[in-house]
Amino acid sequence: MDHNNNQEKKPISDTKKYGLLGIAAALLIGAYFVGQSININETYNTQAVAQPPQSDNMQTKSDDMKIPKKGDIITTGFDKRFASDQIQGDLSKTPKVTLIEYGSLTCPHCASFHKNALATIKDDYINSKKIQYIYRDYPLDGAALKGSLLAQCDSSKRAAFIDLLYKKQAEWTRGKSLKDVENNLIILGKMGGLSAEKVQACFDNKTLSENIIKIYKESGQLFDISATPTIIINNQKFTGGLDAKPLKQTLDIMLGMPKNDQENNQAEVKEVTAKKPAE
Repeated sequence: MDHNNNQEKKPISDTKKYGLLGIAAALLIGAYFVGQSININETYNTQAVAQPPQSDNMQTKSDDMKIPKKGDIITTGFDKRFASDQIQGDLSKTPKVTLIEYGSLTCPHCASFHKNALATIKDDYINSKKIQYIYRDYPLDGAALKGSLLAQCDSSKRAAFIDLLYKKQAEWTRGKSLKDVENNLIILGKMGGLSAEKVQACFDNKTLSENIIKIYKESGQLFDISATPTIIINNQKFTGGLDAKPLKQTLDIMLGMPKNDQENNQAEVKEVTAKKPAE
């Protein structure tokens, strides 16, 4: 005889019952907040734009990147210009040095390069017209494409929007869907003087999005881009970007700057880095 079957089942006590309910509620609340903190870059990395394979040598922190003394040599295509290129600095047709920045607006390494290394050379090299500078969108996911569409919504504000999108990256890339990202970008658009209707029209502009993807594909094949940021300086390609010091060194060498001036520039980099306030 099975004594276990004949034993009367004891009802679950109220303490246990409410304890189990409490655990279930806590799990649901925890799941909700985890969902709220999902980064759209992780969730929609193949929507709208296919993500190319990432380099095995990518580092987790840009400050720790192992930067080669010389970039990979490019034999063709480094002088190619697209109709949508917005050129800054030296506007001549034959600049001595051209720096092309390929970035994805949802990429943390790209934000780090743009806000730090590039910012250190902006006044002395770009604004002073020593070099030619071109930023090209290389969106690795649907959210980055939406950001690129906002940046290109008004050509007169493109550079300012790129700076703003990288500065506010952690804010506008959060959400559970691309619609959430669009809403975040509409808020940024208003900050830059664009109406919600104007930004939405840019999101829906197929010609604009097709052109961004076209340049993405052509550039990827032309320069064998495997990660972002990718920096092209004349005929050299730097995958993963450059920190401030090697960036200035590379520019100085290509500009043919005397060694003493190069050393002075590196001292300035250290001083700027030391004085830069925390964000």
